[in-house]
Amino acid sequence: MNSEAPPFKNSPLEIILQEGPPTLDVQFNQIRAPLSSSAKAAPHVIVGSILVATDKLLNVHPFDGSKVLIVKVDQSTGFQGLIVNKHISWDSLDELEVEVELLKEAPLSFGGPVMKRGMPFVAFSKKYIVNQSMEVLPNVFYHDQWATLGIIEELRLGNQSIHDLWFFLGFSSWGWGQLFDEIAEGAWIVRNHDEEQIDWAWR
Repeated sequence: MNSEAPPFKNSPLEIILQEGPPTLDVQFNQIRAPLSSSAKAAPHVIVGSILVATDKLLNVHPFDGSKVLIVKVDQSTGFQGLIVNKHISWDSLDELEVEVELLKEAPLSFGGPVMKRGMPFVAFSKKYIVNQSMEVLPNVFYHDQWATLGIIEELRLGNQSIHDLWFFLGFSSWGWGQLFDEIAEGAWIVRNHDEEQIDWAWR
């Protein structure tokens, strides 16, 4: 979990908006960083892996009871993922001062405690969007903050269907060695190729 992220208390509205880690432009970094002993012994974590929180994360908000889908992997900058089983109401976002009326027909989940100021959302879609999509599971495409802004603009123009989208407030982030250390300590169970672990909000 991102050590710079503020504590998550009782609601996502108590999160302090902050600059997130840099956007990753590639799915895998070809430069091989040295692996820690934890990384060498840990299960393989790839885009599409699901992290299931264990009892070691009880009362560790917001990750207690979480299932996190890994959406970006880079050995130099670490991992990004989205909590996929903590759904929230659009009506709870008034304090963020974002225009949500256009988005309310789509499901919304709390993705994690890291947000980029002025760009609080990322998204999944059912359809590939040229130059903006990265497939993270079969027919499930991830869109980062910039791509999600573009999607919202397309919704305003009537060029995008709201029913193909699932929005997330924030995302989760780990350094490369940090996640492997947490796995080694028993905080997470790693599941690969197991889409059924996700309770799809749009089903």
